[in-house]
Amino acid sequence: MRKNICKYVLFVCCLGCTCLAMGQELSKKNQDLISQNIIAYRFRYGQNWDLKLQNNQVLEKNAMFFKDLWPNEKDKLYLEVENIKINYPNDKFHFFHVKLRSLTFPSDTLRDEYHFIFLSGHDYIVGVNKLNDIPIFVSGDFFLSPYSSDFKLDKNLPESFYNYLYIRYFNLQITNISFYKRKNKHIFFYAYFNLQNIDRKIIISVNEDNFNDTKYRFKDKFSVTM
Repeated sequence: MRKNICKYVLFVCCLGCTCLAMGQELSKKNQDLISQNIIAYRFRYGQNWDLKLQNNQVLEKNAMFFKDLWPNEKDKLYLEVENIKINYPNDKFHFFHVKLRSLTFPSDTLRDEYHFIFLSGHDYIVGVNKLNDIPIFVSGDFFLSPYSSDFKLDKNLPESFYNYLYIRYFNLQITNISFYKRKNKHIFFYAYFNLQNIDRKIIISVNEDNFNDTKYRFKDKFSVTM
């Protein structure tokens, strides 16, 4: 059973957490929460769990259901962590850029390194509250925290969303955001994502009733060479 779980995780991407940090360090508790969030995000699409999530897959406030999942001391993701400054409107957080480049299973028979097949599964931003050490999950392929209320967003002023979306999609390193249109109570934006040295146009949608509910898709179909 253990090996079967490992093989499944290898296919969808990752497991566990060991951290290399520079500057201000993440607490072990928050290192584990980051790993557990990444793991839970990938398992979410293989099992119908009763998760404490809003309909848009954003976490309910302070409801980190993944706290009791892996990793343990023997199975860890190897994360590189560095301090990062972002244009975030609330100064009560310290931010970290988390890089997840490959994975190993130290306690298993599978000891090779594996590379990600997800287009955006390498980079994450996590903020840590300076007063209580509680993390917020800002950008990356894990369950994001609801933080749009920290920004002065006005659905009648599309430009007010630009900085928010640059941060939310930091993992894609998007560029050149521009307003596209409004339709069915959603605001649509164009942006560009560099994939295999080609700038691909993407369309980002923001729900007018819940700014935490954002999605993106590529404007045109194309194939990816792995």
